[in-house]
Amino acid sequence: MDLNLDALNAFIAFSEVRNFTRAAEALHISQPALHVKIKKLSASLGVPLYLMNGKEVVLTNYGRDLARFGREAQGYFNDFLAELIDGKTTQPVILAAGGGAYMNLLGDAIRRFKGKGKTSLQLLTADRPGTLELLRSGQAHLGVTVLEHIPEDLEAHLLAEVPGSLVVLKTHPLGRRRSVSIRELDQAELILPSREKPHRNTIERTFEAHGLSCRVALETSGWDLMIHFVKLGMGEAIVNGCCSIPKTLRAIPIKGFPMTKYYLLKRRNMKLNQNQQLLSELIREHVSY
Repeated sequence: MDLNLDALNAFIAFSEVRNFTRAAEALHISQPALHVKIKKLSASLGVPLYLMNGKEVVLTNYGRDLARFGREAQGYFNDFLAELIDGKTTQPVILAAGGGAYMNLLGDAIRRFKGKGKTSLQLLTADRPGTLELLRSGQAHLGVTVLEHIPEDLEAHLLAEVPGSLVVLKTHPLGRRRSVSIRELDQAELILPSREKPHRNTIERTFEAHGLSCRVALETSGWDLMIHFVKLGMGEAIVNGCCSIPKTLRAIPIKGFPMTKYYLLKRRNMKLNQNQQLLSELIREHVSY
Protein backbone atom coordinates (compact mmCIF):
# COMPACT_ATOMS: atom_id res chain seq x y z
CA MET A 1 0.00 0.00 0.00
CA ASP A 2 1.42 3.37 -1.06
CA LEU A 3 0.57 6.55 0.81
CA ASN A 4 0.55 9.42 -1.65
CA LEU A 5 2.02 12.40 0.23
CA ASP A 6 0.48 14.95 -2.09
CA ALA A 7 -2.96 13.44 -1.51
CA LEU A 8 -2.28 13.28 2.24
CA ASN A 9 -1.41 16.98 2.32
CA ALA A 10 -4.58 17.74 0.38
CA PHE A 11 -6.64 15.73 2.84
CA ILE A 12 -5.09 17.56 5.79
CA ALA A 13 -6.14 20.88 4.28
CA PHE A 14 -9.63 19.50 3.62
CA SER A 15 -9.96 18.12 7.17
CA GLU A 16 -9.30 21.55 8.68
CA VAL A 17 -12.19 23.29 6.90
CA ARG A 18 -14.33 20.27 5.88
CA ASN A 19 -15.38 22.09 2.77
CA PHE A 20 -14.23 21.13 -0.74
CA THR A 21 -14.52 24.62 -2.19
CA ARG A 22 -12.51 26.35 0.55
CA ALA A 23 -9.91 23.59 0.71
CA ALA A 24 -9.43 23.62 -3.07
CA GLU A 25 -8.98 27.41 -3.00
CA ALA A 26 -6.37 27.11 -0.23
CA LEU A 27 -4.51 24.46 -2.22
CA HIS A 28 -4.82 26.41 -5.51
CA ILE A 29 -6.37 23.45 -7.31
CA SER A 30 -9.83 22.80 -8.74
CA GLN A 31 -12.56 21.27 -6.64
CA PRO A 32 -12.87 18.19 -8.91
CA ALA A 33 -9.11 17.63 -8.62
CA LEU A 34 -9.39 17.68 -4.81
CA HIS A 35 -12.29 15.21 -4.95
CA VAL A 36 -10.16 12.85 -7.03
CA LYS A 37 -7.16 13.09 -4.70
CA ILE A 38 -9.21 12.29 -1.60
CA LYS A 39 -11.19 9.55 -3.35
CA LYS A 40 -7.96 7.82 -4.48
CA LEU A 41 -6.44 8.22 -1.02
CA SER A 42 -9.50 6.61 0.56
CA ALA A 43 -9.43 3.77 -1.98
CA SER A 44 -5.72 3.10 -1.46
CA LEU A 45 -6.23 2.86 2.32
CA GLY A 46 -9.43 0.86 1.98
CA VAL A 47 -11.37 2.96 4.48
CA PRO A 48 -13.87 5.85 4.27
CA LEU A 49 -12.33 9.16 5.32
CA TYR A 50 -15.48 11.25 5.55
CA LEU A 51 -19.26 11.01 5.40
CA MET A 52 -21.94 13.47 4.36
CA ASN A 53 -24.56 14.29 6.99
CA GLY A 54 -26.93 16.31 4.82
CA LYS A 55 -24.73 19.16 3.64
CA GLU A 56 -22.29 18.76 6.54
CA VAL A 57 -18.97 16.94 6.07
CA VAL A 58 -18.13 14.66 9.00
CA LEU A 59 -14.75 12.96 9.25
CA THR A 60 -14.83 9.27 10.10
CA ASN A 61 -12.58 7.97 12.86
CA TYR A 62 -10.23 6.83 10.08
CA GLY A 63 -10.25 10.33 8.64
CA ARG A 64 -9.53 11.97 11.99
CA ASP A 65 -6.68 9.56 12.69
CA LEU A 66 -5.21 10.07 9.23
CA ALA A 67 -5.39 13.87 9.49
CA ARG A 68 -3.71 13.78 12.89
CA PHE A 69 -1.00 11.44 11.60
CA GLY A 70 -0.42 13.70 8.61
CA ARG A 71 -0.05 16.83 10.74
CA GLU A 72 2.38 15.07 13.06
CA ALA A 73 4.36 13.71 10.13
CA GLN A 74 4.56 17.20 8.60
CA GLY A 75 5.80 18.58 11.89
CA TYR A 76 8.45 15.89 12.36
CA PHE A 77 9.63 16.31 8.76
CA ASN A 78 9.86 20.08 9.05
CA ASP A 79 11.71 19.75 12.35
CA PHE A 80 14.16 17.30 10.80
CA LEU A 81 14.90 19.54 7.82
CA ALA A 82 15.30 22.66 9.96
CA GLU A 83 17.65 20.94 12.41
CA LEU A 84 19.59 19.40 9.55
CA ILE A 85 20.12 22.78 7.87
CA ASP A 86 20.67 25.19 10.76
CA GLY A 87 20.38 23.12 13.93
CA LYS A 88 17.02 24.42 15.18
CA THR A 89 13.35 23.75 14.56
CA THR A 90 11.05 26.30 12.96
CA GLN A 91 7.79 24.47 13.68
CA PRO A 92 5.46 26.74 15.70
CA VAL A 93 4.21 25.53 19.05
CA ILE A 94 0.41 25.53 19.09
CA LEU A 95 -1.53 26.02 22.32
CA ALA A 96 -5.32 25.89 22.66
CA ALA A 97 -7.18 27.44 25.60
CA GLY A 98 -10.11 29.65 26.49
CA GLY A 99 -9.92 33.42 26.56
CA GLY A 100 -10.23 33.47 30.34
CA ALA A 101 -7.30 31.09 30.77
CA TYR A 102 -5.11 33.23 28.52
CA MET A 103 -6.01 36.43 30.33
CA ASN A 104 -5.92 35.19 33.92
CA LEU A 105 -3.66 32.14 34.12
CA LEU A 106 -1.24 31.77 31.22
CA GLY A 107 0.18 35.24 30.63
CA ASP A 108 3.39 34.78 32.63
CA ALA A 109 4.19 31.40 31.06
CA ILE A 110 3.59 32.73 27.53
CA ARG A 111 5.73 35.80 28.19
CA ARG A 112 8.59 33.64 29.46
CA PHE A 113 8.33 31.30 26.48
CA LYS A 114 8.47 34.21 24.02
CA GLY A 115 11.44 35.59 25.93
CA LYS A 116 13.37 32.42 25.17
CA GLY A 117 13.08 33.21 21.44
CA LYS A 118 13.20 29.55 20.46
CA THR A 119 10.34 29.43 17.94
CA SER A 120 7.00 31.04 17.17
CA LEU A 121 3.94 30.42 19.32
CA GLN A 122 0.43 30.09 17.90
CA LEU A 123 -2.45 30.63 20.33
CA LEU A 124 -5.85 29.15 19.46
CA THR A 125 -8.88 30.33 21.44
CA ALA A 126 -11.47 27.64 22.09
CA ASP A 127 -13.96 26.50 24.72
CA ARG A 128 -13.58 23.11 26.39
CA PRO A 129 -15.07 20.96 23.58
CA GLY A 130 -13.10 22.97 21.01
CA THR A 131 -9.84 22.57 22.93
CA LEU A 132 -10.31 18.81 23.20
CA GLU A 133 -11.11 18.55 19.48
CA LEU A 134 -8.03 20.60 18.51
CA LEU A 135 -5.84 18.27 20.58
CA ARG A 136 -7.41 15.08 19.25
CA SER A 137 -7.16 16.25 15.63
CA GLY A 138 -3.51 17.22 16.01
CA GLN A 139 -4.22 20.90 15.32
CA ALA A 140 -2.86 21.83 18.76
CA HIS A 141 0.09 20.35 20.64
CA LEU A 142 -0.99 21.44 24.11
CA GLY A 143 -4.27 22.59 25.63
CA VAL A 144 -5.44 24.21 28.85
CA THR A 145 -9.05 23.88 29.92
CA VAL A 146 -11.40 23.09 32.77
CA LEU A 147 -12.23 19.41 33.29
CA GLU A 148 -14.41 17.43 35.64
CA HIS A 149 -13.33 14.07 34.23
CA ILE A 150 -10.07 13.34 32.38
CA PRO A 151 -10.61 11.67 28.96
CA GLU A 152 -8.77 8.38 28.53
CA ASP A 153 -7.06 9.48 25.32
CA LEU A 154 -5.43 12.55 26.91
CA GLU A 155 -2.72 13.08 29.51
CA ALA A 156 -3.60 15.74 32.08
CA HIS A 157 -1.62 17.73 34.62
CA LEU A 158 -3.58 19.71 37.23
CA LEU A 159 -2.50 23.35 37.03
CA ALA A 160 -4.80 25.17 39.43
CA GLU A 161 -7.87 24.74 41.58
CA VAL A 162 -9.71 28.03 41.47
CA PRO A 163 -12.47 28.94 43.95
CA GLY A 164 -15.73 30.50 42.89
CA SER A 165 -16.34 34.16 43.70
CA LEU A 166 -19.46 36.28 43.91
CA VAL A 167 -18.92 39.58 42.06
CA VAL A 168 -20.96 42.52 43.32
CA LEU A 169 -20.81 46.29 43.39
CA LYS A 170 -18.93 47.66 46.38
CA THR A 171 -22.18 49.33 47.44
CA HIS A 172 -24.01 45.95 47.46
CA PRO A 173 -25.24 44.75 50.91
CA LEU A 174 -22.63 41.95 50.72
CA GLY A 175 -19.93 44.25 49.39
CA ARG A 176 -17.98 44.40 52.67
CA ARG A 177 -18.06 40.67 53.36
CA ARG A 178 -14.87 38.58 53.28
CA SER A 179 -16.82 35.49 52.27
CA VAL A 180 -20.36 34.31 51.73
CA SER A 181 -21.97 30.90 52.04
CA ILE A 182 -23.74 29.32 49.11
CA ARG A 183 -26.98 29.41 51.13
CA GLU A 184 -26.83 33.19 51.34
CA LEU A 185 -27.30 33.29 47.56
CA ASP A 186 -30.78 31.79 47.62
CA GLN A 187 -33.01 33.87 45.32
CA ALA A 188 -30.08 36.04 44.23
CA GLU A 189 -30.46 37.82 40.90
CA LEU A 190 -27.57 36.34 38.94
CA ILE A 191 -25.99 37.16 35.63
CA LEU A 192 -25.48 33.65 34.29
CA PRO A 193 -23.55 32.05 31.44
CA SER A 194 -25.62 30.69 28.56
CA ARG A 195 -27.13 27.24 29.13
CA GLU A 196 -24.62 25.29 27.05
CA LYS A 197 -21.67 26.52 29.12
CA PRO A 198 -20.14 24.15 31.74
CA HIS A 199 -20.06 26.92 34.37
CA ARG A 200 -23.84 27.33 34.06
CA ASN A 201 -24.25 23.60 34.74
CA THR A 202 -21.97 23.85 37.79
CA ILE A 203 -23.99 26.75 39.22
CA GLU A 204 -27.33 25.00 38.67
CA ARG A 205 -26.13 21.66 40.09
CA THR A 206 -24.68 23.37 43.16
CA PHE A 207 -27.83 25.34 43.85
CA GLU A 208 -30.01 22.24 43.38
CA ALA A 209 -27.79 20.19 45.71
CA HIS A 210 -28.37 22.78 48.46
CA GLY A 211 -32.09 23.10 47.75
CA LEU A 212 -31.64 26.66 46.54
CA SER A 213 -32.83 28.61 43.54
CA CYS A 214 -31.74 31.79 41.80
CA ARG A 215 -33.39 34.39 39.63
CA VAL A 216 -31.89 34.97 36.19
CA ALA A 217 -31.09 38.63 35.81
CA LEU A 218 -29.34 38.18 32.47
CA GLU A 219 -27.74 35.48 30.33
CA THR A 220 -24.49 36.15 28.52
CA SER A 221 -21.21 34.45 27.64
CA GLY A 222 -17.71 34.95 28.99
CA TRP A 223 -16.33 36.20 32.30
CA ASP A 224 -15.61 39.70 30.99
CA LEU A 225 -19.19 40.28 29.86
CA MET A 226 -20.63 38.89 33.08
CA ILE A 227 -18.42 41.22 35.12
CA HIS A 228 -19.23 44.14 32.81
CA PHE A 229 -22.96 43.79 33.44
CA VAL A 230 -22.38 43.56 37.19
CA LYS A 231 -20.55 46.87 36.87
CA LEU A 232 -23.65 48.31 35.16
CA GLY A 233 -25.76 47.30 38.16
CA MET A 234 -27.73 44.57 36.40
CA GLY A 235 -27.17 41.82 38.98
CA GLU A 236 -24.52 39.68 40.64
CA ALA A 237 -22.33 37.03 39.03
CA ILE A 238 -20.50 33.89 40.09
CA VAL A 239 -17.15 33.71 38.32
CA ASN A 240 -13.80 31.99 38.70
CA GLY A 241 -11.70 33.48 41.46
CA CYS A 242 -8.85 34.11 39.03
CA CYS A 243 -10.77 36.75 37.05
CA SER A 244 -9.57 40.35 37.07
CA ILE A 245 -12.07 42.56 38.89
CA PRO A 246 -12.55 46.32 38.29
CA LYS A 247 -11.97 48.65 41.25
CA THR A 248 -15.68 49.46 41.56
CA LEU A 249 -16.53 45.80 42.23
CA ARG A 250 -15.77 43.22 44.90
CA ALA A 251 -15.06 39.51 44.39
CA ILE A 252 -16.13 37.56 47.47
CA PRO A 253 -15.14 33.89 47.93
CA ILE A 254 -18.15 31.55 48.13
CA LYS A 255 -18.05 28.85 50.79
CA GLY A 256 -19.45 25.58 49.49
CA PHE A 257 -19.00 26.34 45.80
CA PRO A 258 -16.97 23.73 43.85
CA MET A 259 -13.42 24.48 42.84
CA THR A 260 -12.79 24.93 39.11
CA LYS A 261 -9.92 22.68 38.04
CA TYR A 262 -7.70 23.79 35.15
CA TYR A 263 -5.58 21.13 33.45
CA LEU A 264 -2.70 21.15 31.00
CA LEU A 265 -3.43 18.53 28.33
CA LYS A 266 -1.74 16.69 25.51
CA ARG A 267 -2.59 13.57 23.55
CA ARG A 268 -1.61 10.37 25.29
CA ASN A 269 1.68 8.91 24.00
CA MET A 270 2.39 12.02 21.91
CA LYS A 271 6.10 12.84 21.96
CA LEU A 272 6.70 16.55 22.44
CA ASN A 273 9.63 18.19 20.70
CA GLN A 274 12.03 20.41 22.61
CA ASN A 275 10.03 23.62 22.20
CA GLN A 276 6.68 22.00 22.97
CA GLN A 277 8.21 20.49 26.10
CA LEU A 278 9.61 23.88 27.11
CA LEU A 279 6.17 25.51 26.91
CA SER A 280 4.67 22.62 28.87
CA GLU A 281 7.23 23.06 31.63
CA LEU A 282 6.78 26.84 31.77
CA ILE A 283 3.01 26.50 32.04
CA ARG A 284 3.39 24.03 34.90
CA GLU A 285 5.83 26.30 36.72
CA HIS A 286 4.29 29.74 36.15
CA VAL A 287 0.51 29.43 36.29
CA SER A 288 -0.76 31.68 39.05
CA TYR A 289 -3.80 33.77 39.82
